[in-house]
Amino acid sequence: MEKEAQPPGTVKGTTLCAAGPHTPSMRTTGTTVTEGCRAVRKGFRDQQRLLIVAVVAVLLCCTAGRGDGPMRGGGTVSAGSRGVLGVVSTAADGVEPLRTGLVEPAIALGWQVAVTLTPNAGQWLRANGELDRLEAVTGLPVRDTPRLPTEARPHPVANCYVVAPASANHVAKPATGIADNQALTQVSEALGTIGVPVVVFPQVNAAHVRHPAWDRHIAALRKADVEVIHGPDVWPLHEPREGPAVRQLPWTAITESIQHVTARAARHPL
Repeated sequence: MEKEAQPPGTVKGTTLCAAGPHTPSMRTTGTTVTEGCRAVRKGFRDQQRLLIVAVVAVLLCCTAGRGDGPMRGGGTVSAGSRGVLGVVSTAADGVEPLRTGLVEPAIALGWQVAVTLTPNAGQWLRANGELDRLEAVTGLPVRDTPRLPTEARPHPVANCYVVAPASANHVAKPATGIADNQALTQVSEALGTIGVPVVVFPQVNAAHVRHPAWDRHIAALRKADVEVIHGPDVWPLHEPREGPAVRQLPWTAITESIQHVTARAARHPL
């Protein structure tokens, strides 16, 4: 007697379910076990859904890296609606409350803040723990040294710069084109960058202002359209070592000047 021909995919009275080659659903002669096939197909659909969810999650993470997302320092970078504010500070009296006086209010106004310090200011704020706090609140590294050529740029491109407090040295050097540290490099470049407003608050005393070169320095900054914050109503000048022992910087006036120059730049784009 001839053996009955088995249909393709059937082994000894069973066939593989078409849903997949790895998990067979057994079919006996005259009886089809459909539950196994349904389970296999459902398993494949679940795997497809998981794969789609994983791909979407990766895409969301990549997108977050361009705007909002965790950064070095444990903070979260806020892709502020106003843009990126480059804050440059020097080793002058009053720099210690930079975070509470300027950085946090700017973030509350919608700015993404990137902080750069002169080497001495970096040493000061590192010693009192404020540098770490600045990194935590901004979500970006605080710069006080240049990067290596092989390193990525740690800060986004700034839409506006504020130099506060600016020592007399940090007023004179950018006014004469000197850029011998990271902070000065950023300020000097900003002075020549079209469409990037710059605000400078000189933290100086009466002796600094009487220096023969002072007026030329201020004139050079103003020629570059720098908003210089000064005057007896904002920062009364005292003789060296004769001013108040503790003196808060005019943070409100500085913040208002930032808002003023950026609004003006928006009204009159180049």
